[in-house]
Amino acid sequence: MATAASSTSSDASVPGDMATASADATAASSTSVPGYVTTNSPQNVHKIGKQLVALGCAEISASHRERKVFFSAPHTLYRERLAALYGVERLFLAVFDHEIDEAACSLFGAPPDWPLLEGWLASALPRAARAWADIVGAPPATWSLDAARRGAKGSRCHSSLDKVELQHRARASVAAALPGVQHVRSDEAADLALHLVVSPVRVSAGIELLTRRVRKGYLPHKGLHHSVSWGLARTAALRPGEVVIDACCGTAALLVEASVYFPEVHYVGVDASPEQLAKAAANVASHPRGAAAAARLTLLRGDAGALPVRRRSVDACVCDLPFGRQHGDADSNRVLYVRLLAELGCVLRPPRGRAVLLAMGATSEALVDASVLEAAGLVLHAAVPLRFGSMDCRMVLLRLAAAAPPPADDTPLFDEGFAERAGGDPRHSWKLEKPVLVPRAARAPAG
Repeated sequence: MATAASSTSSDASVPGDMATASADATAASSTSVPGYVTTNSPQNVHKIGKQLVALGCAEISASHRERKVFFSAPHTLYRERLAALYGVERLFLAVFDHEIDEAACSLFGAPPDWPLLEGWLASALPRAARAWADIVGAPPATWSLDAARRGAKGSRCHSSLDKVELQHRARASVAAALPGVQHVRSDEAADLALHLVVSPVRVSAGIELLTRRVRKGYLPHKGLHHSVSWGLARTAALRPGEVVIDACCGTAALLVEASVYFPEVHYVGVDASPEQLAKAAANVASHPRGAAAAARLTLLRGDAGALPVRRRSVDACVCDLPFGRQHGDADSNRVLYVRLLAELGCVLRPPRGRAVLLAMGATSEALVDASVLEAAGLVLHAAVPLRFGSMDCRMVLLRLAAAAPPPADDTPLFDEGFAERAGGDPRHSWKLEKPVLVPRAARAPAG
């Protein structure tokens, strides 16, 4: 007979630092829900495990061969934090996960022991469906099933199980376990997308909850780290219909990343270098959301101190300013910063005109100089330290002096969640803030 396992694979153990931290985590409680993630690379398994520990998950175990990491987490982590996992392709709620001995498992007998599989589904699926409803906030109306067998052609798993009958038996069991929930053939149209995999060593089932928003490395030319790009855009609290400018856009990586997460915004990238603008155009053309999203990004050649846009035509500026390593030096960049601030005081539009600027700490003093800001018509809202690699940086939040009192709708000008977590603790990894994963239906095209 098959024996149930605790989601721990026999082919790969959890490294000691992961196991110790996992045992100490307080997230494992009566409300915890088992889950697992998949990755395309076995090298990511350990990295994902460390992220899960940092996020407060428990009961973490790994299978390098199957490229899966198993864990347990309370509902709140599924809703709020697990979307930030980096290196993950898909995240599942675990229905069940059983390690088996192919030679002894009755499921591979003649005939197959279908009641064994049906019993696993019948006993575990209702609980998993309730957990899904608690996390999503509504009961499922539809379900789909993808049932697959794995193993070499000579294996008992392959020779004993007919794949058509496997689908038929599994669907009948799911229908019995979820009365009142309608079956649909397309997983894209289903609320509950169930995945059942039978292999010579493991039988597992899961409900797909999150998937990667866009494929990794979709831009041909690198720029600011994607998590920091997202953090700047989030901090600016971008709203639909706004016009957002990057005054030193370089390869436009910041704007493309921002537009993936805040798509209903018009973006303008300005740079003085034709070479950088050519790279920016290639990045925009590779936009993961396609031509319609790329059309919302405009690239202009110009000087950050004399922006080629009309006065009072811009709602927000998000910008990774030159640090003096690849472009300019400390003295020339200080002059550039002062000229940019004066220009922002002219082009930002009341009452919500604001800027989120990233600069190296040593050269960022001009951005917080009271006399420089007063001359530009700007007010310092906050200056947040941000450790970026070996560099001590600063994220500076500015608003128009004319914007006080606050806008009539009383909506905050900035979302300071990223700044509070990433800047408040120098040991905290800002890479764990960006929601890399999204619900299945929200996935962007991979083109």
